[in-house]
Amino acid sequence: PAEWSPAYFWMWNTRLEPAKLNAQLDDMYAHGLRSVCAHTWPNEFRPNTMPSKMSPAYLSDDYLDVLRQVFDHGAKLGMNLWLYDEGGWPSGGAAGLVVKSDKTGAFCPRFLRPDGQGGFVERLADDYRTKPFAPFPSVLEPGATERFIDITHERLKKAVGHLFGTAVKFTFTDEPCYVRANRGEGFAGLAWTSDFAAEFRKRRGYAFVPSDDLLDVK
Repeated sequence: PAEWSPAYFWMWNTRLEPAKLNAQLDDMYAHGLRSVCAHTWPNEFRPNTMPSKMSPAYLSDDYLDVLRQVFDHGAKLGMNLWLYDEGGWPSGGAAGLVVKSDKTGAFCPRFLRPDGQGGFVERLADDYRTKPFAPFPSVLEPGATERFIDITHERLKKAVGHLFGTAVKFTFTDEPCYVRANRGEGFAGLAWTSDFAAEFRKRRGYAFVPSDDLLDVK
């Protein structure tokens, strides 16, 4: 039965055509496979090291229409169909859409590091917006997770929510994390958020450094 079948990753990394995908499901089913996880792999994930020709665009209306058609077909076969909640990994960035959804950089990772003069400076991880791979947000930043849920989970629910609890029993979430400082630039950095200093003072009644003057946020 499907509940006891091993679950296999099914890489979606080329043109997504429902007829071909459904034929692959038929072939899997014919060979005894009853549980699969559609692992979306858009080109913006890692275009230089893991290039992909996947289309339609991840989480677009056309992509969600393909997902619905394929999952409906798998449900008719009696298969378990796992959702994968990211375009690549780690989960939480929606293949760059979370960071790109706010032009001010509100969800871009931030670091706090010593300034060499007894104080600290805050730094936005600009390299995560300019490098070719999909930028990953600071999941510690207020609103980042809510934005991810709106962009990803709510849209997936609209496409295949009618199968939740039946053919769709599971969602695979892959390694949500905070982004570390770029070690190649020769400095140590702590994961930081835009509201940390104010929230610390609010809860504790004092600044986390001896003087607010030592915190030079830029």
